[in-house]
Amino acid sequence: MERANLAAAEITEGNNLIFSGALFSKGAFAEVGADINPVMSGGDERLSDTEGLTLRVKSEGHTYACVLQTADGSRYSARFPTRNKRYSTVRLPWILFRPESDGVPPLDPSQVRHIAIRYELRRPAPAAATAAAPAPAVPAGARIPDQLGLIR
Repeated sequence: MERANLAAAEITEGNNLIFSGALFSKGAFAEVGADINPVMSGGDERLSDTEGLTLRVKSEGHTYACVLQTADGSRYSARFPTRNKRYSTVRLPWILFRPESDGVPPLDPSQVRHIAIRYELRRPAPAAATAAAPAPAVPAGARIPDQLGLIR
């Protein structure tokens, strides 16, 4: 009997996003995200004159991906590691974001309309092929403030 993959997201009273779950199937992933308004209340473009994003995260040492989707539906991602049970600041310059499909132009930050965090279950290669420790089956909750940090 195969176990079901589970994922949940909630916003706490402290305005933190808690992303948690358990993945068991090979190739499974969990993703949580939200649309963003490209124009701020004062009329300025949200991502203009920026070099990338800054995230404040807490996890259990897993690797996640920040996924951006543009107005035309193109998706770009940048992977980042986390520290074990400690908050860390992750800086993701735009140049780190790679298209998730072929034939897509480089990321234009002014076109970003959606941001997401993704965890992918990556099973290790057989022990004979690598000496890497097995990946845990349960991803940690990544705590991400709901404020979008920008590198200026």
